[in-house]
Amino acid sequence: MIGRLRGPLVALVMLGVFTAAVGYGGYRVIRHLTGWGADAGSSHGPLRIEIEDATLRRVDVSDSKVELSSDLLGMFGATLQVTPKTRIDVNGTPVELKDLPPGARVRASYEYRDGLKVAFSISAEPPAPDGPSRAITR
Repeated sequence: MIGRLRGPLVALVMLGVFTAAVGYGGYRVIRHLTGWGADAGSSHGPLRIEIEDATLRRVDVSDSKVELSSDLLGMFGATLQVTPKTRIDVNGTPVELKDLPPGARVRASYEYRDGLKVAFSISAEPPAPDGPSRAITR
């Protein structure tokens, strides 16, 4: 009898793991798009929204903007307006907007002001340099 249940049981476990993985990914996307990552404990001032694992796609110094992509294949993201009050750092060291490296992993917080996503803070980690070439050994 156990032999007859083994196949369906394995399929059921695989389906459960797949559903949990897809559900968690969808939860992260919805949380980002709806601002669930915002600092809800603050009862005063504008609502701050957190972006946690984004990639810096582009820095526009002339317009003081950064483009971030995040989640599923870089399909979701945000364009943030940078102001003189925006805290920007790379590996914990304060830098200017022009010093942000494209491709960096970014954590940012912003708030909606006048229809724009105004950055409060941007914290970046530069992309890993290409590793040394591997020699083929036989």
